Amino acid sequence: LKFALVANMSDYCADEGLLVHVIDETVAFDEALSSELGYFGATCIGTFAATPDRFHRWLEVDLQVTNAKFKAICEAANAWDVCAWHRSSSMLTTPELRPTSFAEGCTNLFYKISDRCKFLSPDMQTQYSEAVQQPLLSSLIEWLEREARACAVQEAVGKHASGVKSGASW
Repeated sequence: LKFALVANMSDYCADEGLLVHVIDETVAFDEALSSELGYFGATCIGTFAATPDRFHRWLEVDLQVTNAKFKAICEAANAWDVCAWHRSSSMLTTPELRPTSFAEGCTNLFYKISDRCKFLSPDMQTQYSEAVQQPLLSSLIEWLEREARACAVQEAVGKHASGVKSGASW
């Protein structure tokens, strides 16, 4: 697989969609080697980090894709709907304790991007974290802060509106 990756690397790097797909498949291949066969030697995903240009391209594309996925999670019509989880935990059978679709989507996204770099060297994992994970976390914090402010405004307006209807004064 490594030889095929190296031989076609320029084609992969030229097409963002193809690059994302090949990285996804390579991560899955490395994961299968590790979990099913117990192989923990050199991994194929390292091929994408073998040169600074390739690694930079990978980081660039992963950041773009991650940002697009995060935006879709935030803008989903069902973002605040409670998830219908199919887990055995009795805690999650109570609707009030289940996460929203937004929370589940963000958790899955963070898990996926963390999984993509686990077979890299610690130094490259740090670079991946700084280039992809930290910007996503910053975006999440900014989005939550905006939503919290919007909720506070709605609550204040709601209290004012209910006070006006009842004739109460501030």
